Amino acid sequence: MIIGQVFAFGLGLAWILLIFLHLYRENISNILHEEYIIRKEMEYIVNLSDNWLTRYFFMFSSYKSDVFKMYNRVIFNGMFLLLIFLANYLEKKSEKQAVAITLIFFLYALYLAFSRPYRCPHSNILAFTLNITIGLNSFTLTLKK
Repeated sequence: MIIGQVFAFGLGLAWILLIFLHLYRENISNILHEEYIIRKEMEYIVNLSDNWLTRYFFMFSSYKSDVFKMYNRVIFNGMFLLLIFLANYLEKKSEKQAVAITLIFFLYALYLAFSRPYRCPHSNILAFTLNITIGLNSFTLTLKK
């Protein structure tokens, strides 16, 4: 059982690392990101190139150009891997587990509020609102215990 859990956790870490390396290799710079993505998107629309599908530009095209914004998918996946780790390795139904899960959601909502990683402001508002809602729900469940 523990071997399977360690293997699954290792696969999750490997996936996050592969996403990070892919994004790191694909961006030209943190400043030129917007123009580069717009150019690649236009090349795909007019059928000049299929790099949009083969180089996975869709993975980071919706994010603004900045280190913390471009790597939002890595941070997001890391947060959920941490949630899975805490859910499995802290005592089941304990106060520590509930507080840690609540804290992670509030920290991620704080990150979303300050970095605003998405190009669309509505996506930023929705992501922030959903994380606050989940954090408040887990906080309410902590109080009920």
